[in-house]
Amino acid sequence: MGSIAPIREGSSRVSGRVSGAVIGIRDVTNDRMLESQYQQVRHLAALQRLAGGIAHNLNSVLPMVSGYTESLLQSLDSSDPHLRDVKMIEEAAEKASVLTRQLLAFSRRQRTQPELLDLNDTIESLKQVLEHCVGAHIQIEMKLEPQISSIEADPLHIEQIVMSLVFECAGCDVAGRASRHHHVARSPGQCHR
Repeated sequence: MGSIAPIREGSSRVSGRVSGAVIGIRDVTNDRMLESQYQQVRHLAALQRLAGGIAHNLNSVLPMVSGYTESLLQSLDSSDPHLRDVKMIEEAAEKASVLTRQLLAFSRRQRTQPELLDLNDTIESLKQVLEHCVGAHIQIEMKLEPQISSIEADPLHIEQIVMSLVFECAGCDVAGRASRHHHVARSPGQCHR
């Protein structure tokens, strides 16, 4: 961004002959960068509000689904052909509950809740969701350390970390900038693509 002001000869600053100019130039790169960051923060805040609203709405519906499912399960005989379907509804409600917790965590309306967890179980529980999200053209193969110790962590944070890693790898694969095999190892010295 810049401005130009003429330098005039004589006593009249308006009608005198122009003998030069004063040019002022201002670098607005940082201003534009800050404006862009500000817009990103505003968009993120809007997404967080949206996620919180969706999570709130889901939280009001899921207890009904879970309650009716539990009633159905209690009323059905173990040989009933609908038992499998009702159990699938129950599993879907549990998965929706986890997604709701993730939305709440994203919207920062839920505090972290560290707990003792089996890292392998936590990661394995994500496989189906991840496969659905990255698409059929990408195959996810998990090779987990069988003797890994339990850790104390918030399962939502672990899930978010794993999902971020998988999406980053999937993005590289789609862009053709990396090999088709990505490995995430259990210690920093073992990570490679």
